[in-house]
Amino acid sequence: MGRKRTAEDRRRHAEQNGYNDDEATVDDNPVPRDVLDYTKERYDVQMELWFEYKTTHATADPHNLKTLKHFAEFMANSIEGVLDPNGKPTVQTVRNYFRCFVSGWNIDNPKALISRDLTESLLLISTV
Repeated sequence: MGRKRTAEDRRRHAEQNGYNDDEATVDDNPVPRDVLDYTKERYDVQMELWFEYKTTHATADPHNLKTLKHFAEFMANSIEGVLDPNGKPTVQTVRNYFRCFVSGWNIDNPKALISRDLTESLLLISTV
């Protein structure tokens, strides 16, 4: 077994392999996942619904749990359910649409992501 490499040895090796110690070469923008066009279209539909919601709730902020709950209620009531005789969507359908909204928001607003804590809190409500 060879000798252990020290942190200093590893730094030197990184520099030899092209590591640039200047932080100015790196930006702080998150790197979004690649999304298929079909999926992006589904996200865009939910974003359109958000903009419609904003027409009557101008100060709505998706980083506020109360706003997200109210928007999810608006979203749920805007869906025409297929399985229910009264036309109500299933809980799973509402959850899927809501996830599409959050994904769409996060792709369009990489510097203002909706936190996972908020979305998980909201999605737990539908299971209680």
